[in-house]
Amino acid sequence: MMLVEIGWTPSRMTLHDDFHDDDWLQPPGDGDTRSRKTRSSDTHGAKFRARRHKPPSFPDQTLGPFTIGSQLDVGSHGWIFNARDQSQRDVAVKILTQPESRSGIRAKSGFRRMRSVRHPNLMPVLEMYQTQDYLAYSMVQMAGANLESELKRLRLLPLQEGYQRLCCMVQQAAAALAHLHSHQLIHRDVKPTNLMFDSSANCVRLIDFDLVTDFDADLDLSCYRDYLVWTPGYVAPEVLSRQYYSPAGDIFSLGMVLLVGLRALSRSERRREHNQSDMSDLVDADVTPLRRDSKDSDLDRKLIQHALDGLHPSIPGCLIDTVAEMVSPDLSDRPLAASLADRAWDGSTLNKTTNRSASLTTTTNRFHTQVQKQDAALLDRLHTWMLHVQRGRKSRLHIQGPTRCGKSTLFAIAVDQLRQHRWSQVFESYGDLASPHPWATLEPLLEDIVSRYRRRDREPVAVDDDTREVLVHAFRSLDLILSRPRKQESTTDQIQPSNDEVRSALVTFFRGVRSIGPLFLAIEQIERTDASTLSLLRELIKDDHDEPGLGIITTSTDSFPADETLTMPRIE
Repeated sequence: MMLVEIGWTPSRMTLHDDFHDDDWLQPPGDGDTRSRKTRSSDTHGAKFRARRHKPPSFPDQTLGPFTIGSQLDVGSHGWIFNARDQSQRDVAVKILTQPESRSGIRAKSGFRRMRSVRHPNLMPVLEMYQTQDYLAYSMVQMAGANLESELKRLRLLPLQEGYQRLCCMVQQAAAALAHLHSHQLIHRDVKPTNLMFDSSANCVRLIDFDLVTDFDADLDLSCYRDYLVWTPGYVAPEVLSRQYYSPAGDIFSLGMVLLVGLRALSRSERRREHNQSDMSDLVDADVTPLRRDSKDSDLDRKLIQHALDGLHPSIPGCLIDTVAEMVSPDLSDRPLAASLADRAWDGSTLNKTTNRSASLTTTTNRFHTQVQKQDAALLDRLHTWMLHVQRGRKSRLHIQGPTRCGKSTLFAIAVDQLRQHRWSQVFESYGDLASPHPWATLEPLLEDIVSRYRRRDREPVAVDDDTREVLVHAFRSLDLILSRPRKQESTTDQIQPSNDEVRSALVTFFRGVRSIGPLFLAIEQIERTDASTLSLLRELIKDDHDEPGLGIITTSTDSFPADETLTMPRIE
């Protein structure tokens, strides 16, 4: 135990191993400095830590679609269990408490963004389920160990074999980040415990998407956020100094993972050189993280440079140069994740991860090409419809067709093209009847809007006090982007608003959003959408308020009421 002070300014990082926690800091709202006894690896500023509480228990060992089994692990924010889903698949389920807290809202947003992102080096997110008290999401169950445990084994190998295997693992992590960044997403918590290694498949997978968020390289160059999340030892300096989150921050964190691993291998090699033949004690010994300083950026840089200079001379200079680029204090000097995935850092042959990634990209491009070749008239009709909405029309477009006909690809083409127009606002969701939430499909859309409107270039959405009260009661995250109330908010318990009241308040809210520019709501699998969201979509189209255009894009295998329908045959 040690006494640390926690406040708006992050305290000095310590030498203690932080591999076991998802450390992040939420600055206290009152700005006061608070003191408490804590472990050095505690989450700074966290109000709830799962490690300090008993794991939850559930009647009949069920939580929604999941049959809960034994506990696998526990982190800062929640517990991970063996489980079985409704399809009788064995899955790993992460369960978090307080789903409507700010950290819970961020976690939900990250999970939802990852549901449609697939890559061999990303752990797939399968299902999500929320109750009043818990948020649960399932992942593919993977037999293996995290990179922290693997580093302990690598220290027993000869130096060259050790760093080549480490480079192979980091290259795979870079491929995962490259795919993530190509979807305009950043991870923000790259560290050894969030890299799982499957020895049987010789595959590394990036996990833990609680902090995943989006970025816009054109409209949001700084990627500034009005909160602070970080893991000591792996955080990029611009996060602490300016609260900037960008793909370059993920690269810095991955570079620190590689540097920590190379330091461990260097120390083991020096022990061998000093004729210490017994290395068995290294199997259980912790890998010492790098000392950092969060207050003095110059000292922090010197500490990193000292670690680079202390690496064993047998480690290739080109590899050390690559690490130095990754942990550069200048964001523009850091390489792109895609270039790291393709780079032979130490002169060895590239692993096969890049080929799998390329194969995945080739498959996507094949569908993209086939959709374009199949019927140019489809794209002409799509472009014409977009233009009409951007000029002020309110209209619905539906893409229908059998499985594997390219609906999702055409849907993605539409969304991508709309996002190229800066005056268009585009927000996505998907049908999800498995969720008990009455607005299950709308909630991801609203969280997407919240994420966009929290950037510096947007003003709060103006609504009256009564509307604000209804919206915040139904969707707590909207409190972050709505105009502040003119009167003091009531501290008494509020009556649960009816669905009709919520729908009416949402129509007013979307008028405020449309006042910025044309609005497009894109929903995949509309046949799985809840009744409340479907009713709202009808109301939005009927709303005769004089605001810029509104377009609703939907997909399904069956027909759906729309002003424009694009029917696609199966692609052979």
